[in-house]
Amino acid sequence: MDKILIHSTTEQALNLLLQGDHHAVGLIGPYGAGKSYLAYWLACKFLDVAKPSINQVKEIWPEKNSIGIDAVRNIQSTLKLKAPGSQKIRRVIIIHDAQNLTVEAQNALLKILEEPPEDVRIIMTSVSQKALLPTVESRLHHVNVLPIQLRELYSAYSTHVDQATINKAYAISGGYAGLCLGILENADHTLIRSIEQAKTLFGEKPYDRLLQVDQLSRDKEKVRSLLFAIKRVQIAVAEKAALQHQTTTLLKIQASLRAVLNAEAKIDHNPNLKLLVTDVLLQL
Repeated sequence: MDKILIHSTTEQALNLLLQGDHHAVGLIGPYGAGKSYLAYWLACKFLDVAKPSINQVKEIWPEKNSIGIDAVRNIQSTLKLKAPGSQKIRRVIIIHDAQNLTVEAQNALLKILEEPPEDVRIIMTSVSQKALLPTVESRLHHVNVLPIQLRELYSAYSTHVDQATINKAYAISGGYAGLCLGILENADHTLIRSIEQAKTLFGEKPYDRLLQVDQLSRDKEKVRSLLFAIKRVQIAVAEKAALQHQTTTLLKIQASLRAVLNAEAKIDHNPNLKLLVTDVLLQL
């Protein structure tokens, strides 16, 4: 796992992190950024192994879009067990999609972050620093997972994927490595389905879009994915409109893009998902 698709700034930040003595890391980036892949890569680097054993890495994933107190208690139980090996770092805990941690779980996790075992490193991935409690966020060393450059995608895939397909994957993903790889290697990627859904919404009349609000706003994580997808479609349309000097289209896209960015900023602090989704759909 020495060679990975990663922006040079993010790579530099991770290399500096590995040289330091930070016990808890927060990998921050939107859906499709490749945070989970980077978390596993970072765990291997911490442990200095090509492939860690089941006793060396413990991964926590959301269940039904939530990580509750039981998951943190599970971590606490794991940390009571002696990790194998004699190296400085012998165990890594990875909490994927930490924005799904309940308040109760975050408060319990805080005790671990305040006094982590010397031989343990904790990696948390999240779509936003603001999605976590300030007390938890302040104890993490944050690394932003930035989009890769097109030439890096060419270097990795040009021997077995045609240029047009690579260009399309890059345009849809905005250069985020996880989504790039998902598009190129898995046509049924979750965000691909969200993007197709976003394209359909763009082509519908406002009344037909609003009829779908209840269905679209049932799940916060699916709303996040849809907002990201709508934003990618908006940017693609705006780029095309700019090339064709379509001022009216550009102004409309700017208004709808502001609505999406506003919804993304509020989603972690506004329980009314229906209102957020409605505001976005009215601007499309």
